[in-house]
Amino acid sequence: MALPQKFIDGLQPESHGIGINMIPGTPSTFQVELQRAPDNGGGSPGAFATIAHLGPLPAAAVYVDLLPNDGAYRHYRWRHIAPGYDPSANWCAVARGIPTRVEGAAAAGGLISIYPIVRSKPMSDGKYALKASDTVGKETDDDLFIATAKTVKVGTVASPSSITKTLRIHHAEFVPADQTSAWHYGNLQVQPGNLNFQSFWAPVVLPPGVTVTRLRMRAYRQTTGKIAEATLWKVVSDATSSLVTITHNTTGWQTKEGSLSQLVGGEAYTIELSLSAQGAGAGVDARLQYVELEYTMPDYSKGV
Repeated sequence: MALPQKFIDGLQPESHGIGINMIPGTPSTFQVELQRAPDNGGGSPGAFATIAHLGPLPAAAVYVDLLPNDGAYRHYRWRHIAPGYDPSANWCAVARGIPTRVEGAAAAGGLISIYPIVRSKPMSDGKYALKASDTVGKETDDDLFIATAKTVKVGTVASPSSITKTLRIHHAEFVPADQTSAWHYGNLQVQPGNLNFQSFWAPVVLPPGVTVTRLRMRAYRQTTGKIAEATLWKVVSDATSSLVTITHNTTGWQTKEGSLSQLVGGEAYTIELSLSAQGAGAGVDARLQYVELEYTMPDYSKGV
């Protein structure tokens, strides 16, 4: 009785090897000499030896070097050769790889294809993997296009994640709440006039879909009798509610922060800053450098 096909497939021996992508230079009618070297244990090639002489390659091609699955690096280089000519003194840049399992036509080894490559087995999702076009393999200058209804997400399908970004509101973006008290703007800070209390306001522009997680303030008090305080407010229709307040609680410059978890929708947000030079003590100084908001975004369609 014949064995089912799935049993036959399971009895096929596995093949392992390294695929070398070769792009011919000029003239493309010359032959190619391919060499391999073992790793010297430090990430560099040992002595090179020729493993194949290939005919002229009219286009980019893939050569599969069959090897044991030993996890060891091999290094490769190739150059043009031709009858009646001295071998080229110029080798291509050395590439290295570790044997991996190969299937289909690649399992036979040798020169397996001329570009474009056609998979012997389609991906289960019917789509294609992305590949950098540069020879370095560290970066690519290719453009990436996606459908307008899609976006680039953070993390993986199995483990979605998010990235954290920081929005800084400079002191010069705050405007005074009224004109009853004096105030002063400088290159570094904003502060009320001597013996005065002043409130300041600044808008917070955030895209829907991000989550605000932290409010931070960099402020100064000369003495503990002064006030430096920031509050994040949410505005929905005709109503407002405070989300978090942070208060300077020492003297000198201090970075103070508070935590929250606020998913941004269609509502508006503002920051109220309270600075007071009133109170006991010889000093008459309270200042603000900046306020920061930290927020997380799950994909790149959100964020500023």
